[in-house]
Amino acid sequence: MKTDLWKSTWPLPAWAVLPPAVGIGLITAWFTADARSWQYLSLPLLSSLPRDAVAVAGVLAAATAAVDCHAFCRRQLVPANFAAQNATRVLPLRVMTVLSAWFVGAHLVGALIPIALLARRAQAGSVQWLLLLPSSASIAFFVAFGVLVWAVIERWWAPLVTLPMTLVVGIGAVAWASESVVLAQSEPVAWMLPAAPVTSFEGVRTAPALLLAGWLCILVATVFAVVVAIRLLRSRSGSVWAFVPVAVGLALLLATSIAAVTSGMKVHDQWSGGPVQCDQRDDLSVCLTAEESPVLTPAAKAVSQIMHRLGSRPDGLTTVGSERALTALRKPLNAPDVLKLGVGPMSGAKHTGDTVADILSGTAACQPGKTAPRALDWSLSLAYWLARPEEQQDLARAMLQGDPSVARTQPDVVLATAELSRVQAWYRANAQSLRSCTYVGSGP
Repeated sequence: MKTDLWKSTWPLPAWAVLPPAVGIGLITAWFTADARSWQYLSLPLLSSLPRDAVAVAGVLAAATAAVDCHAFCRRQLVPANFAAQNATRVLPLRVMTVLSAWFVGAHLVGALIPIALLARRAQAGSVQWLLLLPSSASIAFFVAFGVLVWAVIERWWAPLVTLPMTLVVGIGAVAWASESVVLAQSEPVAWMLPAAPVTSFEGVRTAPALLLAGWLCILVATVFAVVVAIRLLRSRSGSVWAFVPVAVGLALLLATSIAAVTSGMKVHDQWSGGPVQCDQRDDLSVCLTAEESPVLTPAAKAVSQIMHRLGSRPDGLTTVGSERALTALRKPLNAPDVLKLGVGPMSGAKHTGDTVADILSGTAACQPGKTAPRALDWSLSLAYWLARPEEQQDLARAMLQGDPSVARTQPDVVLATAELSRVQAWYRANAQSLRSCTYVGSGP
């Protein structure tokens, strides 16, 4: 068995491959197991979660590749004969292949075990195994990146340079991508980063996942070709200009691939969250999909509290539900009889009241820079009054401790100090302008 293990890691010794492979598997498992704390389980999002581990596992993979290449692939380590020189040309490519196979395998094992265990908690849906392809291809890219950095420098300090460069490509890319919300539709190119995070984007869709995996494989193949060219140029007396046609061809290939992926990322296939389940309260249906059903009761309670705060539900409103539930019920999101609420696997129904209040108050319709400042103030204060009245009371008391004459003109103070029935009557009389974020009056 020891001989078989040695063969599977050749030309590297097992001790140069197995410890980092185990580390990558454990890192992936740790990131994926984060779903244990979710309020409900979304299997497509869980299937995408191993991609979050790439920012850390990728750094380890690249650094290991550079260290192993420096330790075992230097030309000084073999006799200066023709056969040995040929061996040293291809040795880094063999290292790239061996490390990619082991590290991708470790990544998959680290992802499959927690996914299989956690999937049993899901109320609906199915695991999307294809979503593991982009993260697997990302691991292979980081291995290739480490080999490339070493092949370019080929000095003892190459592994030291690899670490900060990989951190920039990995963690730096995550930091940049996290600043943009819902990149899958607005800025699809950000998804092409080797370590783009996934939890911020609610998972990678199935169709774009295949494109992303293909794109990353093209990157790996490109690095492979560059390493081959570098090794050949250094072992011959030919001019560096011989590599120009290859470089131009690779640039065209990458440009074409970027165009294909960015257009393909616009594909937006729908996930099925299972049948819709509704909670009927005060002639109002609060609906979620079966996948989201573990938080149906607290979501319905949050909606009920908002409606009681208003005194009555808005005219014509019959259904409040998540986007998936309303889509399954074939109800347009902008229809006058429906209202969209927010729930999420990680937050559950924690922010449901805030999302409903934002729509009823008009905050969701406000456009900073275009909306009148007074209208924006009223909408924000009304949302606060609906969803967080205790906090608004504390804010009003703090404002009144300053200049009471100025504070009493502020929307937060006006709403916090007015009688409940008076605010309710004011809302019914001005509901349209408030919900459109155009109200600029003096309040109740």
